[in-house]
Amino acid sequence: MTDDNAKLEVAEVLERIRSRLSQQGPTSLSAEPGSAAPTFSSPAAAANTTVVLHQLLAAVQAAHAQVGLINPRPPGLHNQLIQLVKKVVRRLLTWYTRPLVRYQALNIQFLNQATQIIERQQAQLRWLQEELETLRAERRQDEEAVRTDEPHEVKTAESKSDSTGAGPTTA
Repeated sequence: MTDDNAKLEVAEVLERIRSRLSQQGPTSLSAEPGSAAPTFSSPAAAANTTVVLHQLLAAVQAAHAQVGLINPRPPGLHNQLIQLVKKVVRRLLTWYTRPLVRYQALNIQFLNQATQIIERQQAQLRWLQEELETLRAERRQDEEAVRTDEPHEVKTAESKSDSTGAGPTTA
């Protein structure tokens, strides 16, 4: 492979990555300039993130379940000897693998708790957004009521001043 071919392949890969990113559009995670944490551009992106978290958590749990398992082999004397050696090695390495399994279990527990916390926070944020929209709607109604009542109050104030004779005079 020449340098030109390598550059061409790298350029193709970069172009594919750019096209995939442009297809994702505004629903992906985007970091605001000057902020340390990424923000979600839509509620769908936040929901999609929790789905991804659940998928990753399930994958971690499945991988954890595979620790210490010996893969099956077809029957036969040769394969039985191989399985016996694997079992002996597994038994000899329990001093090493037991702390690793414990560590993985604690990490899985942590990831479960973190996922639940994130879900609760997202539910609270949704509730706060709904509450904010309700308050905004009430404020708009109040402002509209003030706008419609204001000309009436001004007219009544002018009519009162005209009836008392203290209003502005025209010469």
